[in-house]
Amino acid sequence: MVSEVESSNFDMFINFRGEDTRNIFVGHLYSALKRKGIRGFIDSKDLRKGEDIGKLLNIIKGSKLSIAVFSQRYIESKWCLRELAQMLECHGTGQIILPIFFKVEPSDVKNQTGHFEISPQTLSEEAPKTLSIWKDALRAAGNKSGWVIGDR
Repeated sequence: MVSEVESSNFDMFINFRGEDTRNIFVGHLYSALKRKGIRGFIDSKDLRKGEDIGKLLNIIKGSKLSIAVFSQRYIESKWCLRELAQMLECHGTGQIILPIFFKVEPSDVKNQTGHFEISPQTLSEEAPKTLSIWKDALRAAGNKSGWVIGDR
């Protein structure tokens, strides 16, 4: 049986750290976009239990646009960083990326300062090439015009 996730393209993919924003922002964003007829994907609603989360990268490739919701603990999630790198790769082939800076400064994302500092201590088990890719993705996303939401 082919799941809906495997067989369909989505209008958008929402990249976010669930513990930070799922119930206070992203869930509301997802619902509002759905009411407008925009078919979005977020892992908590569209990925069935037991499915391979590696499919997320393919879902990003099939989406028309991606929304990155940056929050204070965003870089603690390697999956957020992997997804962001995939989003930037797809951006090179025409995908639109819309950043939302939720209670963080865009300059911190761009410059990897404050909550966005990637150091060997924070992600020590990752290869230097991977860290470089993630830093480049944060820099590129932080350079994009987006929305700044909430107190910083």
